[in-house]
Amino acid sequence: MGGAAASRAGIDAGALEEVEFHWGSAYHLAVVDGVCTARRRDGKGGTLTDPVPEGLHLQIVADYRADPVPRDPPRPAPSGDQACDGRKQQVP
Repeated sequence: MGGAAASRAGIDAGALEEVEFHWGSAYHLAVVDGVCTARRRDGKGGTLTDPVPEGLHLQIVADYRADPVPRDPPRPAPSGDQACDGRKQQVP
């Protein structure tokens, strides 16, 4: 996200970094057209938006309390026939 982008948008970069520090593992955070946005990393729901980081933080907390976001969402199975360590899998 970066403080420079937040500063250009007139948003308190320190407050936005604070939200990202606490919630960045569960939500994708960004500044879009001068508005703070958050999307769940598990893909559920829509985009949360607020003109200020503090308001976005309140929305994130409410969203998380209603349906907690896994901090380590499951990764899709590897494609092809190779195991995670690069070895060929034996297919029966």
